[in-house]
Amino acid sequence: MHLSKLVKSELLRLHKAGATILAGNDTPNFGINYGDDLHKEPLIYNEARTSNPEVLKSATGNPSGIFQLKDIGKIEVGLFANMLLFEGNPLEYPTSLKRGKHIWKNGEIIK
Repeated sequence: MHLSKLVKSELLRLHKAGATILAGNDTPNFGINYGDDLHKEPLIYNEARTSNPEVLKSATGNPSGIFQLKDIGKIEVGLFANMLLFEGNPLEYPTSLKRGKHIWKNGEIIK
């Protein structure tokens, strides 16, 4: 994925300043592939040298915190079991986010 030096430096500057970064795909812009592009967004943060845990939080806990969704975005007893299982460890290799294996929604495996 190619990003300009300016975009990378601004993302890193925002991160270092304590800004909460959210993964998103800028829908409904023309030419957006909803599923695939959302997987690419966290990789952009990684390319900008954001830590791997922060990359993962940009698509999980950060959005639920900003939008005050108290029952999703983290794994905890009593919360909805909406989860993705990846082939590989996204904390070590953020590109693992492209290799989903299983999906759970409301505690039921759907894929």
